[in-house]
Amino acid sequence: MVSRRELDIMERVYALIAAGNFEESGRLMRETGLGQYDDEEFEVTDEVVESETARLQTELTSDPAWIAASRQTKCHTCWNLDARGHPQAEAQRSGRQIISSVEYQLLNMPLVRVVWQTEACGYCDLIFRAANKVLSRDERHRHAWPQYLQSVTLVEGQPVLLTVSSPTEPGKIDILGIEMFTDPNDVEMQRLLPAVGSAGPVAADANSDACFDFITSCLKECTETHNDCKQRSPPLPKRVLVLEEDTKGGNQASKPSVRLCHSRPSEKHPYVALSHCWGPDKTAKVRLKLQRNNVAELQQSIPWNRMPETFKDGILATWRLGIRHIWIDSLCIIQDDTADWETEATKMGAYYHNAYLTIAAASSPCGDERFLTTRPGLNEAEEIKFYGPQKVSLASRMARRMGSWRGTVYARRTQRKANNDRSAVAGWSRIETSTITGPLSTRAWTLQERVLSARIVHFTEEGVIWECKQVTRSEDRMARPAGPLSKWSQFEAVRNISDTKERKTMRKKLQTSWRELMTEYTQRNITKRKDIMPAISSIAARMHSFIDAPYLAGLWHDRFIEDLCWRPSAGMGENVPPISPEQVDLNLPSWSWMAVAHAVSYAVIDTPGVFVAHCDLVGGDSMPTKSSNVFAKLDAGREVVLEGRMIAMHLLFHGHHRRADAKSASIRLDTYDKSYSSDVLYDAPLVATEAVLPSGNCIKTVRKAREGDELAWFKDSVVYCLDVGRFMPGGQPHALSGVDHHFVMILVPSLTTPGAYERIGMTSNDFGSGYKGKTRRDVWGDLPVQRITLV
Repeated sequence: MVSRRELDIMERVYALIAAGNFEESGRLMRETGLGQYDDEEFEVTDEVVESETARLQTELTSDPAWIAASRQTKCHTCWNLDARGHPQAEAQRSGRQIISSVEYQLLNMPLVRVVWQTEACGYCDLIFRAANKVLSRDERHRHAWPQYLQSVTLVEGQPVLLTVSSPTEPGKIDILGIEMFTDPNDVEMQRLLPAVGSAGPVAADANSDACFDFITSCLKECTETHNDCKQRSPPLPKRVLVLEEDTKGGNQASKPSVRLCHSRPSEKHPYVALSHCWGPDKTAKVRLKLQRNNVAELQQSIPWNRMPETFKDGILATWRLGIRHIWIDSLCIIQDDTADWETEATKMGAYYHNAYLTIAAASSPCGDERFLTTRPGLNEAEEIKFYGPQKVSLASRMARRMGSWRGTVYARRTQRKANNDRSAVAGWSRIETSTITGPLSTRAWTLQERVLSARIVHFTEEGVIWECKQVTRSEDRMARPAGPLSKWSQFEAVRNISDTKERKTMRKKLQTSWRELMTEYTQRNITKRKDIMPAISSIAARMHSFIDAPYLAGLWHDRFIEDLCWRPSAGMGENVPPISPEQVDLNLPSWSWMAVAHAVSYAVIDTPGVFVAHCDLVGGDSMPTKSSNVFAKLDAGREVVLEGRMIAMHLLFHGHHRRADAKSASIRLDTYDKSYSSDVLYDAPLVATEAVLPSGNCIKTVRKAREGDELAWFKDSVVYCLDVGRFMPGGQPHALSGVDHHFVMILVPSLTTPGAYERIGMTSNDFGSGYKGKTRRDVWGDLPVQRITLV
């Protein structure tokens, strides 16, 4: 409970910050120990206080335009299409600018009611007419009824996103996204709708001159003016495809002839690397790949009609851009030669990094699907007349004749949409996400292809997106956030930083970026689990070149305790899959996220704040060797040795029924005077087993279920809880310590390595720490520090 004195101090601090007196507010926080913990392990430093005051400054600083907008009369249904001033608006950072965003989730309002209940609102009228006109372009939705407006997403400076539901047949409902935007050259509309973003047209054909003019202009600007994007002249990959004029049949302009070429040592030419989805081997074309028995044949010529459609388009795009060499993995690596594959797989990151340009077939799910094709007409923008803030009746519009409206807004279908599980502000806003939509973004291997490229052009269903180290642009001229390629390029300078404090700051940013990438990586599909390390090995090698720290199966030695705090992604719940036979064969350590076959996240740990470790890494046999392939496979063992505090607890299992909160197991600790409990986020379904302790005693415990195991109810079992650490958001301990996040790893005795333990899950309860006057000593304080071996 916060005391009256603490509340008074908080109010004084807030007042000082609001007045812009950050130095005095920081001094007051230091002198009074505002929010300080009883735990003497943590020291409030000047750096921590500065971080806290900066966070409060961001929350309290108000933009005059935001204040002015908040004083205007607003429609409670659409808020005049302006998130500024909305009482529930969230502040988001876009470069140096703070913007507002708000989402009306689950309006569940029939489209016709948007007009009926807001008869005087011209903005609601605009929403209705935009949705109605876009939906009527599609035969399936033209006469569908009832259609509902599910949500409206407003992000300052971005198109308005409408999420609409429309039935297509009995029992089936489509959830559709519609975006509304203005013309970037229409100054009057930008005045009338100041918070609505602008966008330009998208070519109807991805193979059009307009599309390639956009790519060429981006490429020219990048190579001639971007200092960060300048490349040396690296050698060609071991093998490339050479494109030459096809003089047979007089067809020089449309397509080239193609052959495989073994590059000479140090041979240098600009080349394109193709990033694509393999897809299932359904046709002979898809199965066309380089093998030992066809090397000589493909060196002579690769018949055009035998190549997959995606490869053809990649070659045509390369040819149109005036580049004469292209690298395609399945045609440049001998697929049935293990030695060649392993050698070349370690170089794939370098091949994408050294490529003059990477072409990403983002919209193609497999080799049979073209990406240089006509785009769906549904994405063509519709013109919607805007009659002003006040609704104008149909009769009045007709009486005013042409030119009576105030301006034009454009509306079109988009793949982005809101849903009940994820806010569109985070998942849709082009300011907040650099996600490229399409099948390619679901494939694990392609993540490092995007991150490591020097420059990349994405062919998506909604237009071309250009991405390099300095600029990210879309064909429709909408501003886009910096992607991972740009973010990772900023770390190139870390090798030359000598200042200790600056290196420490950069190291934290690097770790945050690494965890963000691993979170995305685990959400992608990987066909063969044995590729879990190779498919990310090139990014790991690049990370290692920045930090020079040992790499431990997806974790880093110098941040190992923090890295242990991964857990199943939100929404996984009981959907975590059992361990597959392939995972058993891989025998990856249980403490690594690579050991599970589902999406993981680091939750809050990568928001601004401070992590305090409660245990230490002191040894083990998993330290990597100097092998050149250390990032692609686990050369060393699986063991790590930690020093920390561990306590036995009871695991209570609630059965494998589906519950809304997706929790099915909890742990309970009974002490001499109180009882603590906490839910468990487990890494795989659990089954009962028995284990023998080093003392010789046999205990009832659990293990992770394997495919084929019967998932049955069981009574309480013994598990062991290791105190890993705690995280303090904002970089400052809080007076209400419940704001902090605690990480406790759930362990069981290993059934394969005597004396060692295996991870089965995590919990985030510190069992009474700071709650109603209690301290963490209630559970952990009197426990001895011991050595624990994890496998």
